[in-house]
Amino acid sequence: MALEPKGSQGAAAQVAAIVAEAPEQERLESWIMGEVDRGVALPGLYPPNAETLARFGKSGS
Repeated sequence: MALEPKGSQGAAAQVAAIVAEAPEQERLESWIMGEVDRGVALPGLYPPNAETLARFGKSGS
């Protein structure tokens, strides 16, 4: 997410939104590393395509 020039209040809200997304991104990347450790090929895994995101969603991670 790129920051938009909306002044300090707008920037603070945008930074808060980015920070709020961080835990989910960390869970996704940890799950991806587990998939890599299991031997899953990287194409489609990283960056994740729709199929990968669906498998992640079903994994409960």
